[in-house]
Amino acid sequence: MGDLITRYLGALSAIQIERGKVVHYIYQLEDGNLIKKSFFQDWSLPDFIGPARPGTSVAHYLDDSKEIVVSLNESNVLQDYQFDIDEEEWTLGGLSDLNYVATPGTKLSITKHEETLHLYYQKESGTIQELVLPVSSNEATWKASEELSVANPLKDTSISAVNLAGTIHAFYVNLDRCIHRCSYEGNSWQDNNTGGLEDESLPIRIAASIQKDRLEVFYKTETGDIVALEEGVGRRKIGTVGADGAFMSAIGGDREERFAAGVVDSRICVIT
Repeated sequence: MGDLITRYLGALSAIQIERGKVVHYIYQLEDGNLIKKSFFQDWSLPDFIGPARPGTSVAHYLDDSKEIVVSLNESNVLQDYQFDIDEEEWTLGGLSDLNYVATPGTKLSITKHEETLHLYYQKESGTIQELVLPVSSNEATWKASEELSVANPLKDTSISAVNLAGTIHAFYVNLDRCIHRCSYEGNSWQDNNTGGLEDESLPIRIAASIQKDRLEVFYKTETGDIVALEEGVGRRKIGTVGADGAFMSAIGGDREERFAAGVVDSRICVIT
């Protein structure tokens, strides 16, 4: 990529829409500004999004009609940038006006269910909170839905939420140091321990995805191991990443598109 990103790795993320092979990256520069770059055969020019708290996590949503990037501002308040298709520029949305305060180290995750976006973050109290935003109207505003009261997360836990066949699954690291899955079933959240490998170190980065209509979860541990958890198959270690800040992103439908992204010699790299 060629862009310096020596310290602020929380905002490093990658997503891919279902159609096409373009991968969209969000990352943060030393001055705190969020930048978007896309890759398809070659890199796009950097797209300036806006300022955020240094070290913030981001959640990025993109479809044919809407693009939103959620992060923290300097006061640890959730904020959203929305891309104005007509003006072809990023504008600050109204999320920060609602004053939803997160723990400074919160991770963020966003998924869509029917015509509503669901955003997950960790509150100062330690609980995981859900916010929702209808996407059918440009006049709609974010609002708090409910806490995931059945979850007992570690502070600054990684969070990764996906929608499979109409059910939202939110993965996080529990106080027992294992990855748990919170699923919204029967009008309530159900919490289940996914277990772990023998002598496995603490999971610190989770990336859930849907592959061929089943859940797959990739995570990185404190010691740099990359582990795949496939529903109905189990766990398997698939590699080790030594670069500082490297983490697994799971996108697309092909194994070749599962990769670790991180920083080597102060520059973004992608390890396929």
